[in-house]
Amino acid sequence: MKTKSEARRRLILDVAADVFRESGFERSSMAEICTRVGGSKATLYNYFPSKEELFLEVMLEGTKDHFCFLHQALDWRNSSIREALTNFGEQLLMLIYSPSIIAVRRLAIAESMRSGVGQDFYERSRRKGEQLVAQHLQQAIDAGQLRNGDTHLMAVQWLALLDAELMERLFWRDVPEPDFEHIQAVTGRAVNAFLAIWGPIDTH
Repeated sequence: MKTKSEARRRLILDVAADVFRESGFERSSMAEICTRVGGSKATLYNYFPSKEELFLEVMLEGTKDHFCFLHQALDWRNSSIREALTNFGEQLLMLIYSPSIIAVRRLAIAESMRSGVGQDFYERSRRKGEQLVAQHLQQAIDAGQLRNGDTHLMAVQWLALLDAELMERLFWRDVPEPDFEHIQAVTGRAVNAFLAIWGPIDTH
């Protein structure tokens, strides 16, 4: 059961997310967020000491689901490495190209040129994801499912291959919901490319 403190924090994050989406980071103010939430500025700053910290938490909140399924989706122990990569790729792309996550990614990109918020977001989201993927890839290497290599490089390449065909959507004004058949096709090509580089000989 949520405490009043947790519920209040959740409310602040939800309201702040709306304000940041409407106005962007630079034009948003803690005063506006406080007005919409209700209560005093002192209470707001007690939860989040600065606008930058609040903005970062809003962005991280939008990517929590990403880390919830990372370990599960890339678990190759009950399937082939191709199946595990495919499952992971499809789920990841459906998530990161959903409208809510695209909005978060755009905010991070926009702020990266003005403050350290974009870099902080990368360190606490994308880099964390790369590390988790690298751990699973190392397990697959140890089991003979992949060729030996620098697992961090492998993780970066794998995520880049998945993102490559859809990246342009970040610059579209109106982004449609991902079409699963398209996601499947994109993922299949990324899996083939990744295994062409790192897969064992018998995967081809």
